[in-house]
Amino acid sequence: MKKLDADGNKLLTGDTGIYLKLKGEPSNRQIFAFRDGKIIKYVNKNGIMRAGGGMIGFNYYALQWLAEHKRLKTKPIYIRMGKKYYKVMAQEILDLKNFLHFKKDGFELQCFYPIKELVEA
Repeated sequence: MKKLDADGNKLLTGDTGIYLKLKGEPSNRQIFAFRDGKIIKYVNKNGIMRAGGGMIGFNYYALQWLAEHKRLKTKPIYIRMGKKYYKVMAQEILDLKNFLHFKKDGFELQCFYPIKELVEA
């Protein structure tokens, strides 16, 4: 997949993951990594929105793509926070998502999922 939004940002997929290429930035931002047959999202402390008891932001369009992909929609997303891994299905995130007033245009659209809903892998 390679898509371009109205702002000139690109959503890209490749063998190693899903990336966001923002217009005006020299390098791609990795949204999800593909490693050892798993879909992985790395989250550091800065990646946690404290609103609503703690939420993790996800790129909405990347989640939609995963949830609709014929092979990947059946695979869980492994979320690594610190040394722990949690897993959740893309469709579960989309079902419980919240849109906050944060990066809401084009491919930067973020949706948020409550940390309390995560299941440790």
